[in-house]
Amino acid sequence: MGTRLYQLLGFKSDNWYEVKISYPASIPACFLLQPEERQL
Repeated sequence: MGTRLYQLLGFKSDNWYEVKISYPASIPACFLLQPEERQL
């Protein structure tokens, strides 16, 4: 099983965000969204 890591910048902590994942339903998949605070 492969892993992808994406770095998303510019989010504000007081806002709500919606994540949409588009993936072929014919291929079994598991998604994990794990937000982390950026360490400065």
